[in-house]
Amino acid sequence: MAEQSFNPFSWSKEQKVIAPSDLSDVLPNVLEVRVPALAAFTDGQFLLAFDARMEPDPHLDWEKLGGAMAADLPNPNSLLIMRGCEGEFSAPEILRHGDPSMPTGYSDPAIIIDGDKVCIVHARSRNVGFFGSQPLSAKDPANTLQIEVLLSTDRGQSWSSRCITDDVLGEFTGAFATSGHGVVIDGKWLIPLVAKRCDGTTTHMTISSSDQGQRWVAGTPVGVDMDETAYGINGKTLVLSARKTSAYASGELGRWWAHSTDAGTTWSTPVFSPEPAAAACNAALVSTSLGLVLCYSGKGRVGGFVALYRSGTWVNAGFFTHGPCGYIDAVVIGDEIVVVFEKSGELWLCSTVIETL
Repeated sequence: MAEQSFNPFSWSKEQKVIAPSDLSDVLPNVLEVRVPALAAFTDGQFLLAFDARMEPDPHLDWEKLGGAMAADLPNPNSLLIMRGCEGEFSAPEILRHGDPSMPTGYSDPAIIIDGDKVCIVHARSRNVGFFGSQPLSAKDPANTLQIEVLLSTDRGQSWSSRCITDDVLGEFTGAFATSGHGVVIDGKWLIPLVAKRCDGTTTHMTISSSDQGQRWVAGTPVGVDMDETAYGINGKTLVLSARKTSAYASGELGRWWAHSTDAGTTWSTPVFSPEPAAAACNAALVSTSLGLVLCYSGKGRVGGFVALYRSGTWVNAGFFTHGPCGYIDAVVIGDEIVVVFEKSGELWLCSTVIETL
């Protein structure tokens, strides 16, 4: 990095949020809880959506069905939500219950809070995972990975749902909302999407709603070998940070970077940078009074790192955890950054006050 590393953050002690054993009464056979999606109301209360991933069927050929891992879709996973405030959490609530008999699975939430309204976009699967998904023209719609939207107007007390695959998939063979949080720009809701072409290559596009989740449109696809994406806002510019799909196999560290000045309708050409040295994983990008902050996992998904964007470069800003660290999401609540991250099949939380430099 161009500037000398420094650490302006003092992180709280790590706190366990949820473990598979905590769900044994409502969801037996949970293998791991994964993929946090985090957003906050203006009063400081926040919602945490996540996956409960079931013990995979040993007889299921998940690679043939296009799953990325055995516990990924089409494994019959469930989607849950918890309410939090100042480190205290409510009991988990099941939003979408996986059904192994059909089978049906739900996964990879991305969340937006706008006033009292909540939007969660997630994947729904029957026969296939992302890499096995087929075009909408396929004979059986169960062979297409579906994109579902959950909407609440009462802070997540009640929900409506609809499938928007027909609206946004277009010519692609499969797509899913990338885990974490979306953003709101001038009243427009923006969610990052990974889409798969007929030749198997992956790209990024933004789906947006100008009427609070009733209708969705897809922006212009951008890039090749694009995967899970974090959005941040730098002034009036939307910033994209994405992993490479190929990086999980290659072990390459770093992220794609691009920007948009029209709320994700179009993007600059993505540029790959080995710094910050992020692992093949998702990441969290948040806007703070200090500038953009990136929270990401290190090589081998060990160590939760922080980088701060200052004077046109990313500066190493220390750790929020030194141990195992998988998928991450973060939110700014008042003068704090709250981070939820995967740790050995569980979800953990830590936070820091944003100090003036």
